[in-house]
Amino acid sequence: MLYEVIGDVFKHEKRDDNFVFIPHCVNSIGKWGSGFVVSINKNLNLIPKQCYLDWFINNVEKTNYDCHIMIESMPFALGEIQIVQPDLEKDLAIVNMVGQVGVGQREDGSPPIDYDSIRKAAQKLHNFIIGYKKKSEIACPKFGAGLAAGKWEIIKDIIVEEWVNKGIDVTVYDFPINKIDLLNLL
Repeated sequence: MLYEVIGDVFKHEKRDDNFVFIPHCVNSIGKWGSGFVVSINKNLNLIPKQCYLDWFINNVEKTNYDCHIMIESMPFALGEIQIVQPDLEKDLAIVNMVGQVGVGQREDGSPPIDYDSIRKAAQKLHNFIIGYKKKSEIACPKFGAGLAAGKWEIIKDIIVEEWVNKGIDVTVYDFPINKIDLLNLL
């Protein structure tokens, strides 16, 4: 099932005793500091950031940080994923999906989103979840539709085709914006 709700993904109430994967779109140039990652830093810790930066800089799975990488080593590239479980006591992992080419508009004026890479990363996450030892679900922001400037309807179709239609429950969170937040954006 696909559930679309307004709220904070970090307040997600998991179904049953499921493991929760929180995928989001990261860029291909090792930048971490804007968009959804700010919430990751605030609500979890800096381990997902450090693991992502190590992956980008060293092109390796292993890091010097106290985190648990849940998937075999893959080269840092568009369409790849890194699954980080920042706290081994919690059934929750952040999924860094490399689906954005750089930051900002490309030279040709197109947005940084790379839909093919998002699909490839979604397929890899699906394959991991299907083989994982524990029943799982996905809770995520509207990844790829913020700073990556993707069209949500295209990304939603990928979510439905690669996860929902293949038996994975997905809850997509749209963060509420109140008047004060809106004024701060101006």
